[in-house]
Amino acid sequence: MVNYWLAKQEPKSYNFATLKKEVKTVWDGVHNNLALKHISNMKKGDLILPFRR
Repeated sequence: MVNYWLAKQEPKSYNFATLKKEVKTVWDGVHNNLALKHISNMKKGDLILPFRR
């Protein structure tokens, strides 16, 4: 079963265009415990929907 995740990143530090070019990335520097819990639940094949302002 594929899960869908809504991801938010500040466009000044890492924008969606860069992610599309690189295809995958490592998210480090996340300090929020709830965000870390959700990130650890992400599995290969899950889909991430970028949140854009």
